Amino acid sequence: MKRFQLLTAIMFLLCGSAAAQSEGFLKLYAEAGQALSEGQVGITTTQLSGKMLQEVMPVKANEKFNVINRIDHIRQVKFTPQADKALFEKFELMATAQEGIYEQMSQINEDGQKIQVFKAPYGTLKSEYLVLISKDDACLVCDITGNISMKDIMGMLYGK
Repeated sequence: MKRFQLLTAIMFLLCGSAAAQSEGFLKLYAEAGQALSEGQVGITTTQLSGKMLQEVMPVKANEKFNVINRIDHIRQVKFTPQADKALFEKFELMATAQEGIYEQMSQINEDGQKIQVFKAPYGTLKSEYLVLISKDDACLVCDITGNISMKDIMGMLYGK
């Protein structure tokens, strides 16, 4: 569980605001917001602007080629054990749909934790990555867009 919390903290620190994620993701993200406004327990949504990310982590932002400077947008939805997991399952179905825009890049199962990374096209020379992390009853969905690579995503997940 500590690893899940660490990954959640890392993804939170690497969050930015979103304006151009895939339509399917944005629809489900709006559903999460609606669930929050209706008082559903155990769901947290997060979004910060890319500029805010650079301001929060100025040392990393000053490194010319740091991934922080290449991230356009990030949105995340965290589900605690008390949350209804139906919405997380919708995110998972959207990502794995054969007619969908996402291509599964990796799936890692370690110590009861499942990490799935999906990629979709996003503008010229840019990509969208959808990361689904689940362990026991806690889950995290994170959608990242920008001039980033799978290597960048794996570095964020594993601190490399």
